[in-house]
Amino acid sequence: MKDRIIALFLICLFSSVLTFAQESITLKIGFVDIDKLMMESTVIRRMVDSVQDEVKKEQENMTEKMTRYKVFTETYEQQKSILTEEQRQTRRKEIDELKLSIEEQQDKVNRIIKRSERRLLEPTLARVDEAIKTVGKEGGYDLILKSDAVLYGKESGNITNQVMGMIEKMDKEKPLSPLPVNESETTTRSLILEKTGELIPIPTPATPTATP
Repeated sequence: MKDRIIALFLICLFSSVLTFAQESITLKIGFVDIDKLMMESTVIRRMVDSVQDEVKKEQENMTEKMTRYKVFTETYEQQKSILTEEQRQTRRKEIDELKLSIEEQQDKVNRIIKRSERRLLEPTLARVDEAIKTVGKEGGYDLILKSDAVLYGKESGNITNQVMGMIEKMDKEKPLSPLPVNESETTTRSLILEKTGELIPIPTPATPTATP
C-alpha cells in the first residue's frame, strides 16, 4: 500500500514538472542586433548624416588653418637662420596666434559634436525602443533581448529586420529628426544606451604642438 502511494505521488510530481516544462516551452523570445540596426537602418543613417553635416563646415575651417600652420612652421624653420631676432619674434607670434586659433576652433568643433550627439540620440533611442516594443506586442513576444546577450538562438528569433521595417514605417507616419538645440540637454536612457558612443564616428584633427 505504501509503495502504491509513493508511486502515485511520483506520477503526480512528474506530471506537474511536465506541465511546467510545456508551459515554459511556449515562452516566445526574440533578439535584436543593435549594431546592425544602427548601421543599416536608412532612417538612423539619415539622422547621423544630418549631424555630420552640422560639423563638416567647422572641421573644414579647422583643417584649412592646420594646413596654414604647417606651412608657416616649415617656412619658419627653413628661414629662421637668416631672419633677424625681431623677424623671428614676429613669425613666432603669428604661428602661436594661429595655433591658439586652431585650439579654439577644435574646442568649438568638440562642443558642436557633443551637442549634436545629444540632439541625435534622444529621438533615435526613443524611436528604436518604440519600434522594438511594437514588434514585440504584434508578434506576441514575451521577451526581447539584445543579440550580444544571447549565447545561442535560432535565426527565427532574430527580429532585427522586423524592427528595422517598423522604424521605416513609423518614419513615414512621423519623420524622425534631431531635437532643437534647447531641448537636447538630457539624453534619454534606454536598453541600448551603451551602444550610442558608436553612432557618430566623427574624427577631429589633432591639435598642433607648440612652436619652439
